[in-house]
Amino acid sequence: MDNVATLRKLYLHCRERGIEVDSHTAAIAIRAAGGYAGIRDGYYGVIVDSIIKYLTDEAGRLQTKNFIKKEMLTAFTDAFETGWVETGGDPYEPEPEDNEWLTTRINQELAYIDGLFVTMRAMLEDTEEPLTLSDIDQYAEARAAGYAATLDSIYSQGKLRGKKNVMLSLEGQDGAASCSTCQKYKGVSHRARWWISHDLIPGPGSSYECGGWQCFHVLQDSEGNQWAGTQG
Repeated sequence: MDNVATLRKLYLHCRERGIEVDSHTAAIAIRAAGGYAGIRDGYYGVIVDSIIKYLTDEAGRLQTKNFIKKEMLTAFTDAFETGWVETGGDPYEPEPEDNEWLTTRINQELAYIDGLFVTMRAMLEDTEEPLTLSDIDQYAEARAAGYAATLDSIYSQGKLRGKKNVMLSLEGQDGAASCSTCQKYKGVSHRARWWISHDLIPGPGSSYECGGWQCFHVLQDSEGNQWAGTQG
């Protein structure tokens, strides 16, 4: 194990236990996680595999649910930190309100995961329409795509919170569903902090009338670089 990998391991140990880490050291350790694409792909795979195992009775309910919760906590934190360091740089010094937002969002997601397992239990108990392997595969992939889109929004939050004064405009296609909020702000520019404070960072669960689930809008800077929106 090289020095950077060792630093990453020690950083995760401290993060899990709430031990404060020097902000410069934290930035180096966060970068050692690799790019966001790897974090996203890993989380998607975890969701697919866990749902399939649960619905094929290869794993206990509580064991699988706790595993997904643990992986979500890691993925959300990694995605947020990676996004923040990409734009905020070194040292890693998010404001208290940024950490509070992430904690609140993680707690919300824990409740959503509980709901996922309630739904899957009902699916298993439905004797009139028993699940086929094809049903299970399709369901797992659909849910994983939704969870990955949610992770995109966490990554986006990190990027915008790392550089709150950058000017960004809402661009992109309407997709399968749009709404009056999308149309009102399409092409409009504001600083990142404005999009944050109005909860209008594109992605699932935002304050767009459509909920941000089926549109393909993104936030871009003046050079056309994407700062927020679905990554997959």
